[in-house]
Amino acid sequence: MKDVLEEKVPPGEVEAARALEPERVSPKRVAAVIAALVLSALIMILNETVLTVALPNLMADLGIQATTAQWLTTGFMLTMAVVIPTTGFMLQRFTTKSLFVTAMLLFIVGTALATIAPIFAVLLIARIVQAGGTAIILPLLMTTTLTSVPVQHRGTMMGLNSVVISVAPAIGPTLSGAVIDSLNWRWVFGLMIPVAFIVFLFGVFAIKTGKETRKAPLDVLSVVLSAFAFGGIVYALSSIADLLEGAWAPLVALVVGVISLVLFVNRQRARRRTESDLLDLRPFKVHNFRISVVIVMIAMATMLGTVMVMPIFMQNGMGLSTLTIGLALLPGGLIQGPP
Repeated sequence: MKDVLEEKVPPGEVEAARALEPERVSPKRVAAVIAALVLSALIMILNETVLTVALPNLMADLGIQATTAQWLTTGFMLTMAVVIPTTGFMLQRFTTKSLFVTAMLLFIVGTALATIAPIFAVLLIARIVQAGGTAIILPLLMTTTLTSVPVQHRGTMMGLNSVVISVAPAIGPTLSGAVIDSLNWRWVFGLMIPVAFIVFLFGVFAIKTGKETRKAPLDVLSVVLSAFAFGGIVYALSSIADLLEGAWAPLVALVVGVISLVLFVNRQRARRRTESDLLDLRPFKVHNFRISVVIVMIAMATMLGTVMVMPIFMQNGMGLSTLTIGLALLPGGLIQGPP
């Protein structure tokens, strides 16, 4: 793998890479850089779903209902939906190393706070801080792969990255089930801290980038529109069950989200002429890309919805142990792995 990654990028690819990201990553460091980013992404994405098996225990410990506990995952997703659209600006404005350090510190601080959280509000804040780090590291991994790996091997590396992104959240419940069965839900976070710290130190020494950055413009209105668009839609979908109880908030959030999304897309198309758009939406012109995005969305929504609801039903309704629940959810994670 190291020999593959260290091959020289063809001359024509150098300028294209610099156009996407103005940093220069030494070919000798590419393997270590990708490894650090993949490991950090694995830990952070795994963190998305580790609480699902712990929810029944957590609900009893903190004295909250299931509708409240679900915000630990919903709040995580909402934060990612708001932060990820701004990462295009951050990737141009800051170096890979500075973004990596920021993302890992956010994750470590959030994880430590979650470990000692005395009440639900503190735990929710901790999850939001964790999500901020996760939202930075995922685009950073993809961008670094596209700009550092030779074009003939990018498909393979992007495929491996996708395996991490799809499998990690699926096996999270299994790992957390084993931990909770022996210890308690706080150790799900506690055990992550030393692992994350080791990856952090590895990345600090492995990632050596130049100081070149691009003073990219930040369209504040686009950021606001993206927050209302993605945040509104995610909130509406996550609280849609409240409609059965007569609540109008999910419907209002959905309408606001859809309208904001339309305005956001139109603004990006208009600002593309001056290359000052927040997100480049041109890939959506490719038919296969659009279909792939829809399929991934449906698959991830199904998986995340299942790992949220099933543990609560299996423990509170069927009286199963957390370890049994984690093992029951394992086949789904294995199916999403590589053939």
